[in-house]
Amino acid sequence: MPSPSRIVLVAASLLATSSAQTDDKATVWGSVVVVNNGERTPLFGFPSPILTPQGAIQMRFQGDAFRKRYLSGPGPQSENITDNRPIKDISQDAINNAQLSITSLTDDYIVGGATAFMQGLYPPNPNALLDSYGGQDLSVNTVLDENVSYPLSGYQYPAIETVAVFDERSTVLQGQVGCHKWHTSAYNILEDPVMRAFADNSSATYKSLFSRPALAGTIPESNLDFYHAYELWEYVRYQQIHNTTVYVGLELMTDLPSIMNTLENNARIWQQALYADGSISGVTAKDTVRTIGGQTLADGILDRLTDIITTGGVPGDLKLVTMFTAFPALLSFFSLAGLRTSETDVNDDFFGIPEPGAAMAFELVGDQPGAFGQFPDENNLWVRFVYRKDTDASTSFRAVPLFRRPNSQYVMPWVSFRTRMKEFTTGVTGWCNMCDASGMPYCQSRTGSGGSGAAVDGSSSGGGGSGVRNPVIAGVIGAVVTLAVAGLIAAAAALFGGVRLYRRTKGEGDSKRGLGGFKGAEKMASDVDVTLGRGGVRHERMGSWELRSGDVPGGAVTGAAPATATRPADDDVEPGRLGAAGLSFQQTLATPRARPAVDDDGVSALSADIGTAPVRPRESI
Repeated sequence: MPSPSRIVLVAASLLATSSAQTDDKATVWGSVVVVNNGERTPLFGFPSPILTPQGAIQMRFQGDAFRKRYLSGPGPQSENITDNRPIKDISQDAINNAQLSITSLTDDYIVGGATAFMQGLYPPNPNALLDSYGGQDLSVNTVLDENVSYPLSGYQYPAIETVAVFDERSTVLQGQVGCHKWHTSAYNILEDPVMRAFADNSSATYKSLFSRPALAGTIPESNLDFYHAYELWEYVRYQQIHNTTVYVGLELMTDLPSIMNTLENNARIWQQALYADGSISGVTAKDTVRTIGGQTLADGILDRLTDIITTGGVPGDLKLVTMFTAFPALLSFFSLAGLRTSETDVNDDFFGIPEPGAAMAFELVGDQPGAFGQFPDENNLWVRFVYRKDTDASTSFRAVPLFRRPNSQYVMPWVSFRTRMKEFTTGVTGWCNMCDASGMPYCQSRTGSGGSGAAVDGSSSGGGGSGVRNPVIAGVIGAVVTLAVAGLIAAAAALFGGVRLYRRTKGEGDSKRGLGGFKGAEKMASDVDVTLGRGGVRHERMGSWELRSGDVPGGAVTGAAPATATRPADDDVEPGRLGAAGLSFQQTLATPRARPAVDDDGVSALSADIGTAPVRPRESI
């Protein structure tokens, strides 16, 4: 009789085999894709970052790779390498926005990258016309007696939705932005003896590199330290690729490989400390706030997969979700999902900082037994996680097991996946409470007075219930009552007091009278006095000169920062003043004090934008 341990091993083997077979033959019903931004200009030495031509090409290539995977016929599979897995009933040539959900942050280089990605996913095609809207009849013009195609040889128009920092949906893509507790936790890194040791040991390397002719004078000495590790690595790598003079000068350095390796390692260590430390990383024990970006991203992924399931596989409904963000969200998720641990090999895809254009996808697969082609119930749905580490043509989609499962179990039951994900997901309400972000508009109705995080959404936390009304509903009722009372008063004044209202034309009275504020007489009632940097609402940045309380005007690399860093007390970091690259949440133009502002790509632009002329942020395209 076989031993119990042997039976367990056989059962595990059968489960792994079953998982692989499910992956080989299962129908793909939909997918949620998260894409890192393409190459952009660095923060040091440039104004607001923009997408480079190379970055746009990277994103288009990545979009083309996903087109070949999801919009073409099935292909072969070798071990954990998969390429062609078409999504059932998705429109292959003509874009159908009803089947797509495309979300991006508002940064120019991220929105631009999203557009380039969609050009690869649905390239221009003069013959790509939706059958459900008439097909070729869409192009017929009987008046001109000819067929008319979309501009630019059939360019297709994806509906890309951008989410700004004041939109609660932005927490999915940049959970650390505006998170008061994350800011405070990030400052604690400056007091970490391990980080101090890295800073001490790398100081000479930075100063030596930037004293060489190729780079001498490009970065002020006050910024040549470990706390600017990501910015410095990004700057040198960018100049090595795009600046011929720097490239030639660096190639003459015999120790260049060693120096570049040090720069990259320091950047990786610094960024993972900020975004991927899942241990005691917060202000208090068991506070894992530094991975908040991964927690909110996981919640968004789970929500969108649930949305696909809710449609039940209806051909015209949601099939493909794409989210465009920056690498910190991916770093945080890798840590939470067990893709990167302290034992991860240095050559593993998840060891370092994600490459430009890197993408991960969560594919919903499965079939109903005895009813092939029918959308399966939950017990027959599986999730396959795949990762494409860069945009090179030779790079394949790699299926990877989540949560430290055996390598052969790169698909897992939907029910199990959902359970494991919920162990660390954080929704908007949880984010507001964990981050103590009562200053965010969308947190007003989700947290108690004074930012205590008390539930006021109508749910009971125990006892007999307080009967507190939902604040949103209460606000609507209050507004209606106020308007009604004001209307009655105005009517009474008109009837009994002889009061009349009329429009004052230009020239009557004081023509210079206005609403005041930063636009003066041109200000409209809808305008708000806020200070924005040249790049509009951007991500907050950490790991740069604002940690050292320095100011670098204009976004350039000139100026100096104090040599010592002062970590503010927890109460000194005001959630209502947490800016996104110079954005002040207050409605005045009072001079802002130094405050933490951090970015999901680890580079700083906050101090470069304080005090610049106000502009309106672009929030959609």
